[in-house]
Amino acid sequence: MGVSLDEAKPALSPTAKFQRRSDGSGGVYDPSTGASLEVAPDQASLLALLDGQRTLAAVMEAHYAAYRSMPLAALDDLLTKLSDAGVLAGAAHRAARPKAFIARLAAPRILLRAPIPVLGAIAGLLSLVTLFLFALAPPPLEPLSTRDVLLALAGAVLAHTARRWFQGAALFAMGAPVSHLELGLTSGFPHLGPDVGASVLLNRGPRAGSLVAGLLGLGATFLLASLYSRGLAFGAGVVLVAELCPFAPTLTGKLLATLAGKVDLQEHARAYIDRRLLRRVASSQTFDGETSLVWTTLFSLGWLGLVVRLVFTKGAVTTLRLLALSVDEEGASKLILQAGAVVLALLLPLSLIALAAAVVRAFLALRPPKATDAGVATPTGTAKTDLATIPLFARLPDTERQALAAVGEERHFHKAATLVAQGATGDRFFAILSGHVSVHVEADSGLSREVARLGPGDCFGEAALLGEGKRTATVKAEDDVTVLSLGTDAFARLAGQLGAAQLSGVIRTSAALKKSAFFGALPAERLSSLAFHLAPRPVTPGEVLIELGQKGEACFLVSEGKFEVLGDEGKTVATLGPGDHFGEVALLRDVPRTATVRAVEPGVVLSLSREEFLSAVTRDLGLSRRLEALAAQRVEAAR
Repeated sequence: MGVSLDEAKPALSPTAKFQRRSDGSGGVYDPSTGASLEVAPDQASLLALLDGQRTLAAVMEAHYAAYRSMPLAALDDLLTKLSDAGVLAGAAHRAARPKAFIARLAAPRILLRAPIPVLGAIAGLLSLVTLFLFALAPPPLEPLSTRDVLLALAGAVLAHTARRWFQGAALFAMGAPVSHLELGLTSGFPHLGPDVGASVLLNRGPRAGSLVAGLLGLGATFLLASLYSRGLAFGAGVVLVAELCPFAPTLTGKLLATLAGKVDLQEHARAYIDRRLLRRVASSQTFDGETSLVWTTLFSLGWLGLVVRLVFTKGAVTTLRLLALSVDEEGASKLILQAGAVVLALLLPLSLIALAAAVVRAFLALRPPKATDAGVATPTGTAKTDLATIPLFARLPDTERQALAAVGEERHFHKAATLVAQGATGDRFFAILSGHVSVHVEADSGLSREVARLGPGDCFGEAALLGEGKRTATVKAEDDVTVLSLGTDAFARLAGQLGAAQLSGVIRTSAALKKSAFFGALPAERLSSLAFHLAPRPVTPGEVLIELGQKGEACFLVSEGKFEVLGDEGKTVATLGPGDHFGEVALLRDVPRTATVRAVEPGVVLSLSREEFLSAVTRDLGLSRRLEALAAQRVEAAR
């Protein structure tokens, strides 16, 4: 599905509220439906611009003017999240993506919502506290019985309910009173309590306080239940242990993410445990955010240790006792006891399997990176696809296209083959003749994300021909793929035989475009077309390319060299280098130049006329990952 940049005006639902938090992240909450969503800082800055009045083109223009970046991929992902959460006005952005199994367990499913006054919430909380006070003088504990199996279910229900009421009380104390009462299901257990979705609007401190209040509610329920009934305590204890899990969207997981200031902390933590933990043990270097991951990992290992201990003590003993009791029972009591034993017998191994799987994945991640698939080469003499169908080569002279086809090599890759591996030395350029590939980037934490989809006519790997180091992304075949492959040696021979000045220039310009945070997010066919409209211009130290107050007729992309941006008083306010760009604001907003840009050292810039620039940014914005990839992601795929 595509949305016109000049027509689409996305906005939140009429009753939704958006709050930008002090750490740059944000939260969306709709009190009429209870829907809520947390977003990272890059998406919060975009969300603040979705007012229903701005078109997508205006949103990008405003974001670029404020932050000098065009995060198209973040915009695509944000619109999808808003649609999935049910807080986007109008038609859905895209079909909702299925949530992970553990996320579905942790997320409540609301069955009924009813508005309530704040006094009603307080009265309900006081009633709950009163019940707890009565529980302080419980009857003596009885031996394990059929009744305890049913009470375990009641204990889980009570724990979920208490969690909500404690969180609701915390929100009220922090000035964010709840307005609705909800009857919902979490992991199959019903619960009745206040809607606590407004917690996403709070800053780090108050939000952490509301999460701590929920944990206190669970702890108080478990302690009081343990004085009254083994069954109640068991049910409440299961919920408490589950909410202590640090690498899932539980109370503890959300608390750690809030304290670390990372909305997606759990995803990075799971990847860190699986792929990076053992490697980092022998390393003295750290990356940004690793401290948060280390603490989360320690909590995770501690939690797994607690679960394993409970499995071999309380869980195993309880299972055997239930089976023993069922022998002497008849009818419904026998069935209840056996059902309880079966459920425990099924649930107990899960923690051990999870622990073993994490250990196995961590050791497997120590293996050297998988070698790329060389593919199957086309036999010599086989006719090659017409390279004129590839936008990057379409405007080359026939002699250069023929020479390229002669030194290039058609290769065929089967589905799931790895064409390019992140971290490997780049030595080949690829042009896709048929089929599709996906581009994956692995973060320092070990988390891998798909950042782009490429198809026929797209190219990647230009930087390899320019000798620009290691690949920084992995490219995998999504189906059977045929590519034209050109190695560095073959390219050097071609350049030596024909000069291939235009081909070399186009490839160099295309690589420079993909490094740009602005142009690199454009579709491949637009990049290839733009490569022929960018005019190289050598500059000398001290040369002024644009001057404050002048009318803008072109924008510039830095290919080589260093440039300084001068403000109103002639002071340097920024420094630009290869991949940076300047001059777009005057073209986008049709205003005089907002700064002066001067060369600091010899270099080369690529200029683009106003007409070509405006044509590039006003084309339809496809809402697929391939069309929305950021510049950094595209250049990582190309290298």
